[in-house]
Amino acid sequence: MSVRLKSASHLLWVTTFMFLQTHQAFPLDIHTVNSSSGIVAWLSDSRQLPIIVVDFALIGAGSASDPDDKRGLANFGAQMLSEGAGVFDAKAFQEQLADIGATLSFAADRDALVGHLEVAREHRNRAFDLLRLALLQPRFDLEAIERVRIKRDVDLARLDNDPAYVASRAWWEAAFPEHPYKYPPLGSREANGRITSADLQNFQSRLTNSKLVVAAAGDVNAAELSDLLDRGFPNGSKGRGIDARAKAEYRTFAPAIVRLPFPQSACVFGQPGISPTSAEYLPLLVLNHILGGGTLTSRLFVQLRERRGLVYSIRTAPETLSQADLLIGRFATENVKTQPAIETIQAEWRRMAQGEISDKEITAAKSYLKDMLPVSMDGTSAISSRLLAVQRMMQGIDYIQQWRNRIESIDPELVRRTARKVFSTDALTFAVAGEPNGL
Repeated sequence: MSVRLKSASHLLWVTTFMFLQTHQAFPLDIHTVNSSSGIVAWLSDSRQLPIIVVDFALIGAGSASDPDDKRGLANFGAQMLSEGAGVFDAKAFQEQLADIGATLSFAADRDALVGHLEVAREHRNRAFDLLRLALLQPRFDLEAIERVRIKRDVDLARLDNDPAYVASRAWWEAAFPEHPYKYPPLGSREANGRITSADLQNFQSRLTNSKLVVAAAGDVNAAELSDLLDRGFPNGSKGRGIDARAKAEYRTFAPAIVRLPFPQSACVFGQPGISPTSAEYLPLLVLNHILGGGTLTSRLFVQLRERRGLVYSIRTAPETLSQADLLIGRFATENVKTQPAIETIQAEWRRMAQGEISDKEITAAKSYLKDMLPVSMDGTSAISSRLLAVQRMMQGIDYIQQWRNRIESIDPELVRRTARKVFSTDALTFAVAGEPNGL
């Protein structure tokens, strides 16, 4: 046997062993850390690698809070936070990060500004000092603003001709006509040209009124993380965030068609879902896996791809926002096949609404889902990211450790009752970008 083959065999053996070990138990030790300023974080500490990863969200600082004539401000502002802070201009700030091998990035979704910091343990204090500068003293230099504006304009122009993006934009606009969720987080080219330095300063002040949610993983203990939290987040966690009780109103609509001169169409479809805090949420995950969870055995994949050849790929997934819970799907296909694809989806939706789910399907879905979460947490960054996501779903700290038991204990009858309660062809809506025949 060659050295290369022996190495590959050894790697396979080690990987398999680690996989089996992971699947026999969930070894993550997750606990809360409270800083002196009142910041609460979830931590999974590990000494395997000398790396610290922190993911955080400032709830209430997302694109839904943008002024009507400045849509995209949160996204613009997020990009600007790492374009110079304090005494460092954009180039110098990036050099400071590079000198310590740190990664610091920001983005904005509909609800929140999200951030990611990754650094070697030995440089943790300097990295959190730079995080503090980015949040507290962003420079918003005119040269950097114009450079980011040009890049955003190029990206937005490209996306205006991307069927998948256009279909998604059309779906949100039609589904939430009276709520800021209707606007894409990136905004528009017109609004991009109107955003000024003063607007960006207003965005930065928005951060102080946002609710801070933090997750961390890696080579850091609770006492060290407590100090780092106060070092990196100058305003603590005093913001109110978003009132999750005030739900955005979802509207049904006839298929929304945006004409684009392409031989293929992209489609986004969806309906209201279930809150992660509901007892019916995990049954919905089982149902989603059966219907369109992204595997080769899902009903939609089998019916639309394997049996009819109508689509290239298709999947569905729950999407949770502070003021809306949704079940959203996507596919792309040739224009001539778009209408029959939609009709097939409606037929499968109707089957779900009637509770036509077998025990065999439920058992297979539960078996898959039990291992899905552990497999997805395959590194320090993945663990930190998942801990943040679970917090944003308003779940308890034992959610991950109890995942397998909770999935295993799901009653098949509850799955069928949930299907009959949630799925509705009347609530199911479609948006298509392309030149679909018959629509």
